[in-house]
Amino acid sequence: MLPDDESLDKHPLADADNGNDGGGTPPRRRTAVGAGGPDDDFEKGIREFRLNDIEDPLNEAHLQSWPIPGITFVKLDGILNSVELDEECVQSNEQPPQNQDPNQMPKRLYLMEDALTGLSSQKAYIAFATIGNTVGVSYFMGLALQQPPEGMDQNLSSVCYNIQRSILNSVYNGIDIHQRIYSSDDLRTVIEPLANNIGVVTGIALLKSGAGDTFGQEQIERIASGLQGDEFGMLVLAAPIPQKMLSDEEYIILDQIQKAQQNGNRETKRRVKYYLKLQEAYLRHIQLGQSIGHWQVGVYFFAPKPDVFVRLQSLIKATYLDEGVRPTPVRTHVSRSLKKHLLDFGLLRNHRADSPIHKLLQYHFLTPLNSRMLSAYIHLPKRDMPGFKVHCS
Repeated sequence: MLPDDESLDKHPLADADNGNDGGGTPPRRRTAVGAGGPDDDFEKGIREFRLNDIEDPLNEAHLQSWPIPGITFVKLDGILNSVELDEECVQSNEQPPQNQDPNQMPKRLYLMEDALTGLSSQKAYIAFATIGNTVGVSYFMGLALQQPPEGMDQNLSSVCYNIQRSILNSVYNGIDIHQRIYSSDDLRTVIEPLANNIGVVTGIALLKSGAGDTFGQEQIERIASGLQGDEFGMLVLAAPIPQKMLSDEEYIILDQIQKAQQNGNRETKRRVKYYLKLQEAYLRHIQLGQSIGHWQVGVYFFAPKPDVFVRLQSLIKATYLDEGVRPTPVRTHVSRSLKKHLLDFGLLRNHRADSPIHKLLQYHFLTPLNSRMLSAYIHLPKRDMPGFKVHCS
């Protein structure tokens, strides 16, 4: 969803077609696979997916972001321990085989996928903050609409609060939501003392549980448990991608697959096979996103103490990274210049130096994720933890 015309130059999706990198680097011409020598072509395509160029040093002075305006947050204090969850606990000794398809998800995460799909239909920007302190871990979900739904005269914050309450109560069959409505300024006050060390996460997170099965800890529980009693935070920001851009991306992928199949030869056979595997994995992500919603996603992580920050960074890699991730692996990037963008709830809109053929992959620090993949970052614990209560049904 694009904002009003006067802010189009700031929105991370608005300059998708104009080649502006938003970071002071002259844009480079996109080159389709098959346009040059076969070795160079497929190497470039593989690098595009594996994000090799992001490891190059970035001029921190060139970081630019689009702040999401007017986010309304709700504090999530607990959920109802449903019959389904009870059955999972009883069956916890049964270890089903791990599915390596990144579009397949642990059984419980479909709840948040449904919520994200509903929010996508509202063309809303969303945020999810996980804030840890010495007492426990708090979870805040945020929503920003450009204007109230037609026919509603309520205050926009009240509309956003009620939308989140309705959707979350529906999918979780009972959830404790604090009565207070939190503004962006309220969350900024909470985040600022913790933001001495900051990094961002890029790539597609693996939908796995703590033990590689559907009955272990959720990802959020692993991080909360690993840093119990420490101060830390994570902030996930997501902007909905318009359907037309998804359709255009699907066409580009199909075109690249066709060209790779036509241009492959015996010398490049292995490389072509790997390249096609990455393209097909990306195609599945995009096609699913056309049905359940797709987002440009930015993920910040932060902590006031360097040792806690290093442990948080390690936990993120251990929790979300696996050899089964396709096509883009999870990477973490640390910068001393991120605090302003974090406190502005900003989506970093710097373009990659070598403009990729896939338009949705052109941002340095944003990852296109469908609602299912986004639920790896945005979901709630299923067990009672300090700061979060799971009630018996």
